[in-house]
Order: sequence, then structure tokens, then C-alpha cells
Amino acid sequence: MPDGGGAPSSHGVRRVEASLLADPDLAGVPIHVIDAQTRDLDAWVAEVETVDADVVGLAAHVWSFPTFIEVARHLQRNRPGRTIALCGPLARPAMFALAPWRDATACIDALVHGNELTFRNIVRLSERSPDALRAVPGLHVSTAGGWVSTGEPPYVAPDELPSPIRMKLLPSDRIVPLEICRGGAMSCATCGVSTGDAGGVFSEAYLVEELSALRAAGAPGAQIVDAPLNLSAEAFRNLVAAEKQVGFFKQATLTASIDPEHVHDEHLEFLRGVARVSLDARLPPLNKETGDGTQRPFRESKFAKVIEELSTFTDIEVDILLGLPGDGPITFRRTLERARELPCKVRIFHSLVLPDDLMVRAPASFELRFDPFTLMMRSCLGWSEDALSRERSRLIEMAYREGGEITPDMWSFPGPREMRRPAMPLGSGVVPPGAEIRVEGATTLAPAGQDLQRVLELGIKEATSGGWTFVEASARPGEIVVIMKTRDGALVVEMRPASPTENAYKVVDGVAFGYRSPRGVKMSDGALRLLDRVLQRLHAPARTALGLSTQDGGPGSARVRRFRATPS
Repeated sequence: MPDGGGAPSSHGVRRVEASLLADPDLAGVPIHVIDAQTRDLDAWVAEVETVDADVVGLAAHVWSFPTFIEVARHLQRNRPGRTIALCGPLARPAMFALAPWRDATACIDALVHGNELTFRNIVRLSERSPDALRAVPGLHVSTAGGWVSTGEPPYVAPDELPSPIRMKLLPSDRIVPLEICRGGAMSCATCGVSTGDAGGVFSEAYLVEELSALRAAGAPGAQIVDAPLNLSAEAFRNLVAAEKQVGFFKQATLTASIDPEHVHDEHLEFLRGVARVSLDARLPPLNKETGDGTQRPFRESKFAKVIEELSTFTDIEVDILLGLPGDGPITFRRTLERARELPCKVRIFHSLVLPDDLMVRAPASFELRFDPFTLMMRSCLGWSEDALSRERSRLIEMAYREGGEITPDMWSFPGPREMRRPAMPLGSGVVPPGAEIRVEGATTLAPAGQDLQRVLELGIKEATSGGWTFVEASARPGEIVVIMKTRDGALVVEMRPASPTENAYKVVDGVAFGYRSPRGVKMSDGALRLLDRVLQRLHAPARTALGLSTQDGGPGSARVRRFRATPS
């Protein structure tokens, strides 16, 4: 069952694997799990074809959905009789109502919306015709008239689910996903609040066995991957009671989400007894009349007080969503400013329109427009497309200025206890390799056009064989700034028309290139060779975007000036 993500999403795949392996009716049935993070279509298809699987389950997450739809198309074309089921949070009919995916219905036999045992029940079938699949509760089955629901799956008590931890299906040399109740954090991506214990909680006895297995395996820690730690009172009590018996967290790390408004003394007492604690908390927009539409009461003073107390003995970060309906640039910046006054790391995530949330629940007044591939919000009530794009550029530059992290949908700012090295301005004539990153001119940079971004993205991917990935591009007259992610971290490349009075790392056909290497990392000779390949691919679109004529630089003309990094 392929998966495209990291540990928390892999946990769902391993839950399914455990249900298959624990079923005596499936003894002897070969099960092949592909748990990887590549988007290489050919690699996925080749792996499945190698085992010639009769039933294929694809874990549909935001990062894997487009890739796996193409995988399904290839597999169905190669062998039409194969059964292909889409699982995970994006396995919903609403996704296939979006224009890019409407014709994909023909290559998917069923969408799994039930629990882990639902996929097992598909595998159990002696024949898997559409009529046979309709007898399995917990599916949407593909028909000529669209998706047909087979009803809700029967309730399964959490303790009855086979444990991938005790079956040693999860790697124990890293933080291991752990559930204390049913209902994942993606149940409500807008507010970050799970369904809590709506699906039941794991008993004290079950959690004792889980923690004992983790301790015996020498796992460095566990991440609570369902609801916030303090959302379900019963689940929290069971965890505390189990920990008292096992003592796993006395030497291990606990990673979890938490709701500061509902933190009480018992939560603080438990967390103080853990060796290392890493927490995250969601800060809603400070405009109480807007936000996620749920109108939950919010006590800002209680939130701030709890964060301040937790910061004295835990690593805690506050998360904010960019692009929520009803929010806007003014209130968003006010929320961000308030978060940055707190003694913690701050992360901003670009809001997503997910099929179990805004995609189907948002009223027409929210005026949602979103990318059907990434599901990132493009515009909505309170956010024009231009305002949202400019806010993204502003966050990119702020994060670089302060040594934070940047991905296509996330920006972070270090907490007060983290090192903040001085940065050098990007765009100063000399661009020394290994220098710190600082991007100036936040009010003048604007997002690059979508066509240019697509060309840059393809050029980076092809030049590095997928080893480096495009993150963002910004432009202003006479300058383009491209941010890409390398194996060592973020890399900034600046492109300008060549000038005899300005130094540059390299000039190709009249385009002067400078770069900032990942923070604190000196680029190796191999990385520099990759960079040179990237620049060769980017110079042509850069020439066009910068408005350079053919006389501005002859084909193949290049001059190179290398500079040593200056110490901070």
C-alpha cells in the first residue's frame, strides 16, 4: 500500500498492514508495502508491476494525490482487471468533482472512507466486481453514474485494532506515531481540532502494551498523531495511567498538539514528568467575527499565559493559518505580531481546502478559489489573489531575514532561545558562497507569474534529476529571485541583467547569477556543479523575463567569479 508522506501518514499505512497480517483468513496471502517519499511515477508503477498485485491501495494525501492518480491510470491501463482502491483523507468524491480529476473516476474502483478493516474486507473478497464491492460497507464505489456510497462501516472498538507498534511494523530508530484516541488531526484542517474521542479511545491496558513495546524497542520517543493531547479527558487519563506503569516518557520524547485554552494542572503535571516535550498549538485569527467560521470562543489572555508557562520547560511552537475565509491582511498581520510576542517558535501554514472540510462545508459567501493540485487557497472572502500572493512573498522574505524555514506551504520564525546569526543582504553586488541569507525589499518584490514559475520549476527538476525542488519565485523590474530546496536546506538564486560594475557568481548569456547557500552550510563541489547545471537551464527563461535582447550576451558566453564566504 503506497504512501507519499512521513511518519504520521505512514502510521495509517502500517495500521492497514497490521490488519491484513493479523487476519487468519489472509494467511499466506503476499502483502507488499511501499512506504516511500518519492514522486517518481515510473518508480511507483514499476514496483507494483514487479509484484503483479491483484489489489492495490493508494494512500491519498495532499502531497501524494496527483502522483497516485497517475499511478492508478498506468496500472489500470497495464492490467484492466486489477482492483485499485484509494484510501486516506483525500479519497473522497468531492476531489473527483474538481476539473483535473473528473476523468480519473474510470481508473479507481473504490474510495475507502471507513476504518483500516475496510481495505482488509476488499482483499477478503473472492471476486471484486462492482457488485461485490457494493457489499463492503465503508466505500464509495465507482459507477457510470458517479460514486455510490456503500454505507458506514460497522463500529470497531479501538482496542480491537491490531497494533503496528507491537507487530514491529514501524521503524523504532525514530519518533514513532502513537494514537490515544480515534480521530486524526486532519479531521478539521481549518482549525486543527480533531473529532477527538468520537471514534472511541484506547484503553489503559492497550496503551500499557504500546508504551512497553516502544520501551523494549528503544524508541527515542512517540508522537501523538490523533487529537490534541488534552482534547479527550478519557484518552488523556488512560495515557497518564499507562505511563505511570511503564515509565517510557521518563527517558523519551513526547511530541503532540495541545489546546492551550483547555490546559489544566493535570496536563502540566504530566508534561513536567516527561524527559523531552515538543508541542504545537494553533492560534486562531484574533478577529473574533471571522476565522474558520465555527465561532468558537477564544480567550487570548489564557492562551498567552499557557504558552508562556509551557515555554519554560518544553519546546513549543504556535501555528497560524494564512488565507482563512473572513480573515485578511490586516487581521492576519495582527495575529502574527501577537504570536511573535510569545516565547516560542512560530509557524505559518498556507490554508488548504480539504474534501472533509472547506471543500464541502464552506458557504457560497466564502467565495473559495483554490489550486486543484495542491489544494492551497488562492482567494476567498477577505483575501484577494493578489493580497494572498503578496503576503506569501512578505513571509518568505521575513523568514529568510530571521533564519527561519521555508517550504511551498510553510514559513517559520525561530523562538527566542534559538540561534539567530546575522545575515547579509541579498542583492549586494558580491554574492559569497556560504553567506547567511537576508532578503530585502519586501514591499517591492512581487510573485513571479505562474507561467514563469512553472518553467523554473521544471528546469530545476530536470537539471537536478529531482534532487532539488522549486519553492517560490519573486520578481521586480530587473531582478528575479528563485528559492529552491536542496538536500542541505534552502538555496536562493538571484538573477539580474549583467553589469560590468557588479560582481556575480556566474554570467550566462547576459544574465548575472548570484546565490545564497543554505544557512551555515558551505556548498560542496558536487553541489556547485549541480547549481551550474541549474543556472544553464534557467538562463533562457530568465533572459525573457528580464527583457534582455539577443545583443545583451552571446550564446555560450559566460564569466565566473568565485568569492570566499566572509565570517559572520
